[in-house]
Amino acid sequence: MKRADGLMRRNYLAEARDLVLELMQDELRSITFCQARVLVELLLRSIKESTRQDRKTRSLAKQIRPYRSGYLPEERREIEQQLFDGELLSVVSTSALEVGIDVGGLDAALLLGFPGSLASFWQQFGRAGRGAREALGVLMAAGGPLDQYYLKR
Repeated sequence: MKRADGLMRRNYLAEARDLVLELMQDELRSITFCQARVLVELLLRSIKESTRQDRKTRSLAKQIRPYRSGYLPEERREIEQQLFDGELLSVVSTSALEVGIDVGGLDAALLLGFPGSLASFWQQFGRAGRGAREALGVLMAAGGPLDQYYLKR
């Protein structure tokens, strides 16, 4: 998509896929927040397809899981436990993991789109870098007006 200044804008899902894969290859644990369940599934599918195409990343497909509402409580607890135990390098989530669960030990929090409020923004970024650890926080803005408004501020 061409921007007003003539530069090309890359799809933010493709950017997120590449960044998540790079973090996983460096064995950095991350959470990626998506603003809708369908985006969770699209991003996860894109990441898994990319891992299948590259011999170096094939084993990473087992170390990423989705997390969203609609799962049975047992499924959610299983994913949470895998995250706590370090079995997973990455989780792609809706706001379901925004509060209430101390996932701790994460190196990066990626936000695909502005979450709608500054409270949610900081809550999601705060999932990584607990305690004295440094962490990466990245907002990957979508093309919508709210995201663009915050990018220009």
